[in-house]
Amino acid sequence: NDNNPGTASSPFQTISKGIVTLSPGDTLYVHAGTYAESILSWKTKIPNGKSWEQPIRIAAYPGDTVIITPRAKQAFFWIQDGEAKYLIIEGFIVDGRQEAQHGFKFSNHSTHIRVKQCEIKNTFDNGILVSICSGCADPAHYPNDTYHEFLTLDIHDNGAPPSPQNAHGFYIETSHNLVEHGKFHHNAGNGGKFFHGNLRGVANHNIARHNEFYHNSQSGKWSCGLILSSGEGNMAYNNIAYENFAGFCILHRVTNARLFNNIAYENEHYGIYVGFGSTDHSYVENNTVYNNRGYGIFIGDEAQYTTARNNIA
Repeated sequence: NDNNPGTASSPFQTISKGIVTLSPGDTLYVHAGTYAESILSWKTKIPNGKSWEQPIRIAAYPGDTVIITPRAKQAFFWIQDGEAKYLIIEGFIVDGRQEAQHGFKFSNHSTHIRVKQCEIKNTFDNGILVSICSGCADPAHYPNDTYHEFLTLDIHDNGAPPSPQNAHGFYIETSHNLVEHGKFHHNAGNGGKFFHGNLRGVANHNIARHNEFYHNSQSGKWSCGLILSSGEGNMAYNNIAYENFAGFCILHRVTNARLFNNIAYENEHYGIYVGFGSTDHSYVENNTVYNNRGYGIFIGDEAQYTTARNNIA
């Protein structure tokens, strides 16, 4: 009951009620069950932690299976309050049931959110969307350093008609984010991408490492396990990509992207693709590329000053 004190013996009924009671350093534990909730920052005030040493933490109780079914056209957490959150969200199964728009959406310079050990599936659109802003007049000059971390996630089976090509495991437009130790698979479009639809100089200095991207491109359209795009200094290393349309791609208005120490095999058309929409000073180094059904490493289509070195194909 939300009139309870929120103790283990006398718990709240809803996650949203628990959230508004939190202070820096607190953890809200959620016990086993299915919760049809969407936490929207413009409706539920989500407190901020002070640092990663004193965060706000919202977690499934250890050993419990907690399933979240966000409301139609919404997300489990949709945060756009523009604040430094120092928020940890941990241990949930987010099932969109082909109705929820996203598993998580963060925008409008909301920063420092860590999502870890969650499964995100069956959303109508993206498993995770990090956008620069929602409805701002000049996104090119809007702050876009967000410092989010997405750790040990299992993101799969996202994307439903009518536009499944545009549904991805994760879609990040902003800068200084980390994606690590995740599995991104059976999504309609890309497994993941650092990308903006038309801007250069955003989506900078992002890192994807120690991830698996496989069986994406379920729409049958041009897509990749992972895309580095739109910004400066994005890196992907120690990842594996297989059974996608293309494994790893460096595309669209990107500068000094680095793709190294990855394995790409048995992708439908390309192991590694560099080009398309202009790339500048890309580095493809120390990768292993095997048994792809088209090209191993393809460089062309407006690629400039690309270095491909010490790869095994």
